[in-house]
Amino acid sequence: WVGVFASTKQFAEDQTHVSKLLFTPLVPQPEYSAYRSQQDRLSARRIAIDELASAEAEKFSRTQCDQLADYMLAARRIYEGEEAPEKVLEGSALDKDFLARWVRYLGEGSKAHPQLADWDNAAAPQQKAVALAYQQRYTKMFNEWAQVMDRWRTQVRKRIEAMDMPPPPKPAFEAARDLFFYEIYIQRGPFNMGIFERQKVLSQVTKDRLEAMRKEEAELRSHALPEPDMACAVAEGKPIVQKVLIRGDYNSPGEDAPKAFPKILAKPDDPAFGPGSGRREMAEWIASPANPLTARVMVNRVWSWHFGEGLVRTPDNFGKMGDRPSHPELLDYLARKFIESGWSLKALNRMIVLSAAYQTSSDADEKTTETDPENRLLAHFNRQRLDVEAIRDGMLALDGSLDFTMGGTLQKGFGTDGENSANRLSIDPLKVNRRTVYLPLRRANLPTLLNLFDFGDATTVNGKRNLTNVAPQTLFAMNSEFGFERARNVAEAVLASSYVSDSKRLEAAYVRVLNRKPSASEVDEALTYLNRFEQKYPGDQAALNAWKSYLHILLASNEFFYVD
Repeated sequence: WVGVFASTKQFAEDQTHVSKLLFTPLVPQPEYSAYRSQQDRLSARRIAIDELASAEAEKFSRTQCDQLADYMLAARRIYEGEEAPEKVLEGSALDKDFLARWVRYLGEGSKAHPQLADWDNAAAPQQKAVALAYQQRYTKMFNEWAQVMDRWRTQVRKRIEAMDMPPPPKPAFEAARDLFFYEIYIQRGPFNMGIFERQKVLSQVTKDRLEAMRKEEAELRSHALPEPDMACAVAEGKPIVQKVLIRGDYNSPGEDAPKAFPKILAKPDDPAFGPGSGRREMAEWIASPANPLTARVMVNRVWSWHFGEGLVRTPDNFGKMGDRPSHPELLDYLARKFIESGWSLKALNRMIVLSAAYQTSSDADEKTTETDPENRLLAHFNRQRLDVEAIRDGMLALDGSLDFTMGGTLQKGFGTDGENSANRLSIDPLKVNRRTVYLPLRRANLPTLLNLFDFGDATTVNGKRNLTNVAPQTLFAMNSEFGFERARNVAEAVLASSYVSDSKRLEAAYVRVLNRKPSASEVDEALTYLNRFEQKYPGDQAALNAWKSYLHILLASNEFFYVD
């Protein structure tokens, strides 16, 4: 089976250091091809606009090559000799802004820029010769790089004329070739010209041409097809015949291991793998009604979602080292019904929640607890804390803040949220109102809230989440601004309701937060609390603050965070 995964394309660019997800269009291929062709033309136009300005800026930079030594010597007089820049520039053709950038760069010294060691160590008599050596080195590399860029710009122009070809990738200068040139010209060094610096050196003819090109690009963009719906998926990759790795050593390949079902699980009449990656054959075998494992694993996982623990308490290990099922006949029965229903999760969930086992209370007497402390026999319901997704979404739903917008994607630059760009960290779940399931996450930088409530390590495989009960979880409920805001909004809604008595308002608040009506004793305690709070903290907002405080207590209660 390793050959199946090896022959499957999972990333858009699998040769790069950073993986890029592979997105597949959910529209007919001709429709996507038309969209892609338009985007390629737009991309080529944008590159041409940028490179027209870059090419003219490059011509200006070429004139600066012969002055590099003069810039270095003048900068040294300022950062080392402490002369005024105005005095240094007298009678000189040097540019004031460029000189200031040279002063900053050279002033950092060889500790920040090791390639400047010769310059830092040069005595006064040798400084001019050393500066000229740096100038010659820079000029040589500049001319080589300019030729590379000229060839690339020629290719871009040809692609634009062809109208149906994507622009070629822009060349990237490797810093290892020449770190001095890389920092001076490629990075934001003294001779690197950004957008604003370029505008200063562009001729009027070039500015007019750029303006016309930008209008053409805007016209193309206004008539561009909308981006089609995309799915993060896999595709057929290059067929690979996997080798047997001797003693598990990647560097010791043995005989071929062609794609096939494991012999210990396969039947004589199982179909052979055809051409391609083998994903279809593998998927059909896994989801076959004859497969004894798939339905049981899925049923066990769904059961654990409802009861907190599965019938097999090691959901990712049904093997010899895994836990034995507490109710093997029940597991087999549910698996069979699951298959007979056409693998319907809706039917499976309905069957479970309508069962007597699910509808029991979490209360347990002392004898039952002693006899079955882990409740494997399901004498009562397992009391369990809500998942972090349910906690957050539930709190947002209380005051109507939860955004129920459907859909969304992790595509770069696309989605119902504007924050889904590739260079962001994870979105803070306490600052947006989308349902938690739609929030993009960066696996290496999970938000604090998710880690606090046992979301788990997103970089490793985990069969089920750990369950913890620690003080910071309660402190979040008691002290977070997120909780205060929810309590305040619900308090304002309760006070603005049509109920004329506090007891009726209290009943509405209980139904809203805890999904039940309060008992008589709870009503008495709550009314006493509200009255005493208003007396202790009088003022225009006394009633609102009292209700906000009490509702915050309900929000922070175990009854809100736990399912009984």
